[in-house]
Amino acid sequence: MIPTIICSIGTYSYLACPKGQLTNGHVLIIPIYHRQNTLQLEKEVLEEISQFKNALIQFILRLSE
Repeated sequence: MIPTIICSIGTYSYLACPKGQLTNGHVLIIPIYHRQNTLQLEKEVLEEISQFKNALIQFILRLSE
């Protein structure tokens, strides 16, 4: 298992920065209650994952200004 740093915790998921990144800036958005695939996730979990994605996009856009 790759060691990770928890960057942010939501109600249904969390954002982690793996110590052994695949690429620069690689992050993981992980549901707290694991499922086999995203099709099995509840609506609330998918919405929170989408919020994490949008926040990351906004963060990257601000960095590139």
